[in-house]
Amino acid sequence: MKHAIALTAFLCLLAGCDREPPSARPIPAQESTEGMQQGTLLTSPPIVEPNPNEAAPLAAIITVEATEDVVVALEVDDGERQWSYRPKMLPAKSLKIPLLGMRPERTHQIVVRAETESGEYEKSDPLEFVTPPLPKWFPPLNTTISQPEKMEPGVTLFAVNIWDRDVDLMDYGYMMMVDAEGEVIWYYKSDHRTASIEILENGHLLYNHAGYRRMIEINLLGEVVREWHAANVGPPPNPDSIPIDCDTLHHEILPMPDGKFLALSTTMRQLDDYYPDLPNLRKNNQADVVGDEIVEFGVDGKVLRRLDLFEHLDHTRISHGAFGNFWNNKYTETGVKNTEDWSHANAIIPTDEEDWIILSLRHQDCLVKIHFPTGEIRWILGDPAEWKSPWKEKLLRQKGEWIWPYHQHGPQLTSRGTLLMYDNGNYRSILPDDGTAAPDNFSRVLELKVDEEAMTVAKVWEYRGENHEPFYTPFYGEADQLPQTGNILITDGGHIELEGDIPSDKIPSDHQWARILEITHETPAERVWEVRIESPIEKGLGWSVYRSERIPSITPFAESLIAE
Repeated sequence: MKHAIALTAFLCLLAGCDREPPSARPIPAQESTEGMQQGTLLTSPPIVEPNPNEAAPLAAIITVEATEDVVVALEVDDGERQWSYRPKMLPAKSLKIPLLGMRPERTHQIVVRAETESGEYEKSDPLEFVTPPLPKWFPPLNTTISQPEKMEPGVTLFAVNIWDRDVDLMDYGYMMMVDAEGEVIWYYKSDHRTASIEILENGHLLYNHAGYRRMIEINLLGEVVREWHAANVGPPPNPDSIPIDCDTLHHEILPMPDGKFLALSTTMRQLDDYYPDLPNLRKNNQADVVGDEIVEFGVDGKVLRRLDLFEHLDHTRISHGAFGNFWNNKYTETGVKNTEDWSHANAIIPTDEEDWIILSLRHQDCLVKIHFPTGEIRWILGDPAEWKSPWKEKLLRQKGEWIWPYHQHGPQLTSRGTLLMYDNGNYRSILPDDGTAAPDNFSRVLELKVDEEAMTVAKVWEYRGENHEPFYTPFYGEADQLPQTGNILITDGGHIELEGDIPSDKIPSDHQWARILEITHETPAERVWEVRIESPIEKGLGWSVYRSERIPSITPFAESLIAE
């Protein structure tokens, strides 16, 4: 989600490029009546109605009918906040204006101002709209810290997943935006689990169904616009879904500036030489091994390019996590009952160099810079243990003394030319070393600087939490550089603990919870925002968040709906 080259036009809209930026503005105490017309512009009182799609209930539709072409501004008061919404739109006699950004369970007074190009305007009497309360099964958000004066402006977009004791519930999905106080201002309820979310240039959201076979485009009224699916394993989810010639769609789907998509997929091979000579490992004659594939495809689903990592990395180098059954239910239709998880990619980073990308490979504990068309490897960043030729010649050497990242998530290139990532830290070793157990381990946000000419990598900065708190998350996570303040938005999304708050690597365990926090990019860092999602251990409900995104404003999303 953090790839500026894919989002330039829409982020420009979010920032208000070449025009006054949309924002929440106080309603003036007094306003001149010059140019005001009474009962001449509006043919009838405006109407406010709830969004007809119940999946996104914190939205309203305001219908305006005028005697001549007008544009519209809305003045909104929910009893606690007052703001003006002046969407960019073409003048028209008949308008439907979506209103977003309302908190739940509030009574809103809405005044409609219709204005002509000559500056004449008319105001309506206040309309009343009451937002519904949050549903019973909505994630339990708790804001523990909020210092808006030190925070990056905007709202935070993320999705929350739920576990019922040891069951990962795939039919539960809430995607949401919260403000600086941690209050929900928009949400979308689906009947399925959600993974990554991307913002499209048209103001829609593109998200990855966590069954890892589908990607879905919606607008902020919750309307499904398009859907794609991996067609090689299993039936299509519905007749209108666009097929893609691949096995899965997982972890990362990137909209590119040219309108194409870049995504992580997988292939499966039956290998005779996968299991190393280690104690306590099953020794079958053959292993059904899943590895990663990068696919580029068009809006029509046609695959244009693909890169199979089995062809370019050493499948005999395996480490912690590589014997998991993560892919079993994704390959059920093939008849394979037990799969192995060799590479487990979780991120693609486009670079400024054409066709060069950086891949995050969780089960190889490394990042790899690779040429998409050819598979040529520029460098490998990670623990040098167990690499053979010709790959060991591509390893970056450590500059200074510091600890390598392990099982990392969400790496991104910053404006400083550094690599920023959430270093989960699982085991902090490569097999056959048993590594560090969870109670003695740590996660961190890690910033590194690669020197490609010298083939070195240096640590620039890290964050391991504060006041000796447990800071260990064995799965999920992300760290984003925020553009205005330079702060870091951290998705600390998969805490796993046994009773007594003892960290664990077993997913799930007794207590599973998540949080999103914002810190300053300093040493020591200051925590300026934190939202926790957590249930008491006795309830048996666990929560997790894959990634999160800070967005300057929700207003452009409403403007995109007007454009439709």
